[in-house]
Amino acid sequence: MLLAISPVKFKQPRALLGSLTIILSSGLLTACDTSDSAGECSATEQQDYFRNLFRLEYLYNIEVADRIENNQYDSLEEMVYGLRYEPYDTYSYITSTEEYDDSLTHESFRYGVDWVFSDSNDSLIIRSAAPNSPAEAAGLVRGDKVIELGGEAVSDIYSDIDVRLRPFSDFIGDSDSSTPVTFKWQTLAGNTVEKEIARATFQYDKVHHLSYLDANSGKVAYFVYDEFSEESSEELKTTFAAIKQQNPEHLILDLRYNPGGFIYVSNLLASSIAGDKINNQVYRTVSYNQYYRDDTDYFAYDEVKDVALNLEKVYILTTEASCSSSELVINGLKPYIDVEIIGETTCGKPLGSFSHDYCGQTLSLIELESTNADGEGGYHNGLAPTCYVEDQPTYPFGDIRDAATSRAMSMIDGAQCPPQPAAGPVAHSFGNRSSDSTIKPYILTNPDHRVRGKPSTQW
Repeated sequence: MLLAISPVKFKQPRALLGSLTIILSSGLLTACDTSDSAGECSATEQQDYFRNLFRLEYLYNIEVADRIENNQYDSLEEMVYGLRYEPYDTYSYITSTEEYDDSLTHESFRYGVDWVFSDSNDSLIIRSAAPNSPAEAAGLVRGDKVIELGGEAVSDIYSDIDVRLRPFSDFIGDSDSSTPVTFKWQTLAGNTVEKEIARATFQYDKVHHLSYLDANSGKVAYFVYDEFSEESSEELKTTFAAIKQQNPEHLILDLRYNPGGFIYVSNLLASSIAGDKINNQVYRTVSYNQYYRDDTDYFAYDEVKDVALNLEKVYILTTEASCSSSELVINGLKPYIDVEIIGETTCGKPLGSFSHDYCGQTLSLIELESTNADGEGGYHNGLAPTCYVEDQPTYPFGDIRDAATSRAMSMIDGAQCPPQPAAGPVAHSFGNRSSDSTIKPYILTNPDHRVRGKPSTQW
């Protein structure tokens, strides 16, 4: 999925570094002709180009300096994986420019399900079926349990994936395949349904399930936000305008399955929540590598002041799939208003990337780290909830029977969070399966898409 990325690059070099090509940081590079004439776009030239980006732009260039200068790799993908500074960077990746550009559009070609293996590994629990998706059209809803795919039991599928015997694409088809696959699932009502579902291209709003709940202490606005995409900035403004007309006293923001996206969109969201509390205040401080000056981003209050809610407290629902820009909203707001994190520890990504196009390939490279106005950051192990609630995708979004939503509502009315369980181990990235069986659910990743660094949980 999308990482925390910025639409325009304005990194300021600390000083002109002689023969080092500082124009790399200004986005002035042009892609070569893919005709490969006169040696252009050869494998060697591409590796040299992207290796130089690790040398000059990469946040952890000092830590991997020896590998940059000395290691040889058989492919671009192998080079990017070989140069990443793990465990902090499990996110830099390279893919085709076409695929990268497609990932930034408002359209998706997929089934439209977000799912996880159950604790017993015998079903895939639907956490979300995207609006207008093939999955939604087939009748899949949050809480349904898929028990077979293509005639094979999910328990057997899990076993094969667990030992890497077969990739998940063997069961649901390659990511560009439109061949129907038979889904068999159990509904919330206990009925069994079997239907063929094919991937298709569809558009859907990243903001959905806007609703209003009644608490003893006043009206509560609730909505789900799926992704900090560029187009969703207008959706957010429209949503907050509608909310402001209802004049709620409280807001529950559901970021449980939001993997991140554009940083400036996260700024718009945070600014819309806090309003005049953050006017002319620092949203984040940005650190780069040794070649660039630190930078400061201020809240985008002027852009949203007409729709901002001016809240003193916000309740944010999270899971280990809440990542990147989702965490940036939480951390950026903390110095100014009360932020109640309800759910699970977030994924742990205080980092951001820029993209670089060359010869039909795009490198998404980790180049920055963010802290808030109080200097707080470095949450590589995730942001811990103020009130832990295990994610239980059993009821529809916004339903007060949903465990996290129910807990938020009770806390809005003054209830204290129950005693918390002892903190368990935390994985550095929700894209990697932890070896500790206590971390559940196992978040499904696509073995064929590991080039993306942090694999998608959406299909």
